[in-house]
Amino acid sequence: MEAMKPIEIADLRRNFRLTRKALGDLLGVSGHYIYYLERGMKTPSKTLLFLLHYVMKDLQKKGGEKTEWPKEGESISKMGAKTIG
Repeated sequence: MEAMKPIEIADLRRNFRLTRKALGDLLGVSGHYIYYLERGMKTPSKTLLFLLHYVMKDLQKKGGEKTEWPKEGESISKMGAKTIG
Protein backbone atom coordinates (compact mmCIF):
# COMPACT_ATOMS: atom_id res chain seq x y z
CA MET A 1 0.00 0.00 0.00
CA GLU A 2 1.55 3.27 -1.08
CA ALA A 3 1.63 6.38 1.09
CA MET A 4 -0.99 9.05 0.58
CA LYS A 5 -0.13 12.67 -0.04
CA PRO A 6 -1.60 15.21 2.38
CA ILE A 7 -3.89 16.62 -0.32
CA GLU A 8 -5.20 13.14 -1.08
CA ILE A 9 -6.22 12.65 2.55
CA ALA A 10 -7.95 16.05 2.59
CA ASP A 11 -9.71 15.38 -0.73
CA LEU A 12 -10.96 11.98 0.39
CA ARG A 13 -12.31 13.42 3.63
CA ARG A 14 -14.07 16.21 1.79
CA ASN A 15 -15.49 13.83 -0.84
CA PHE A 16 -17.16 11.90 1.97
CA ARG A 17 -18.24 15.20 3.55
CA LEU A 18 -16.66 14.33 6.87
CA THR A 19 -15.25 16.72 9.41
CA ARG A 20 -11.72 16.12 10.64
CA LYS A 21 -13.18 15.02 13.97
CA ALA A 22 -15.56 12.55 12.31
CA LEU A 23 -12.77 10.99 10.24
CA GLY A 24 -10.53 10.92 13.29
CA ASP A 25 -13.24 9.10 15.26
CA LEU A 26 -13.52 6.48 12.52
CA LEU A 27 -9.74 5.97 12.53
CA GLY A 28 -9.19 6.18 16.28
CA VAL A 29 -7.20 9.42 16.17
CA SER A 30 -8.05 13.03 16.99
CA GLY A 31 -9.33 15.62 14.57
CA HIS A 32 -6.14 17.55 15.26
CA TYR A 33 -4.09 14.59 14.04
CA ILE A 34 -6.12 14.55 10.79
CA TYR A 35 -5.31 18.25 10.43
CA TYR A 36 -1.59 17.47 10.82
CA LEU A 37 -1.85 14.71 8.20
CA GLU A 38 -3.63 17.00 5.75
CA ARG A 39 -1.01 19.72 6.22
CA GLY A 40 1.91 17.29 5.82
CA MET A 41 3.09 17.92 9.38
CA LYS A 42 2.69 14.21 10.21
CA THR A 43 2.98 11.08 8.09
CA PRO A 44 0.44 8.29 8.59
CA SER A 45 1.79 4.96 9.81
CA LYS A 46 1.25 1.83 7.74
CA THR A 47 -1.47 0.80 10.17
CA LEU A 48 -3.25 4.14 9.82
CA LEU A 49 -2.99 3.95 6.02
CA PHE A 50 -4.56 0.50 6.12
CA LEU A 51 -7.38 1.78 8.35
CA LEU A 52 -7.86 4.83 6.15
CA HIS A 53 -8.26 2.71 3.02
CA TYR A 54 -10.58 0.29 4.82
CA VAL A 55 -12.81 3.06 6.22
CA MET A 56 -12.98 4.87 2.88
CA LYS A 57 -13.92 1.69 0.99
CA ASP A 58 -16.57 0.92 3.60
CA LEU A 59 -18.02 4.42 3.28
CA GLN A 60 -18.05 4.10 -0.49
CA LYS A 61 -20.07 0.88 -0.24
CA LYS A 62 -22.60 2.79 1.83
CA GLY A 63 -22.88 5.42 -0.90
CA GLY A 64 -21.35 8.30 1.01
CA GLU A 65 -18.79 9.42 -1.56
CA LYS A 66 -19.43 11.64 -4.54
CA THR A 67 -16.52 10.36 -6.65
CA GLU A 68 -15.25 6.89 -7.47
CA TRP A 69 -12.59 5.30 -5.23
CA PRO A 70 -9.25 4.75 -6.99
CA LYS A 71 -8.49 1.24 -8.19
CA GLU A 72 -5.75 -0.74 -6.42
CA GLY A 73 -2.41 0.98 -7.01
CA GLU A 74 -4.00 4.05 -8.61
CA SER A 75 -3.46 7.45 -7.06
CA ILE A 76 -6.49 9.64 -6.38
CA SER A 77 -4.72 12.53 -8.11
CA LYS A 78 -4.79 10.50 -11.37
CA MET A 79 -8.57 10.27 -11.14
CA GLY A 80 -9.07 14.02 -11.33
CA ALA A 81 -10.83 14.27 -7.97
CA LYS A 82 -11.87 17.79 -7.19
CA THR A 83 -11.46 19.50 -3.86
CA ILE A 84 -14.73 20.59 -2.28
CA GLY A 85 -14.83 23.81 -0.28
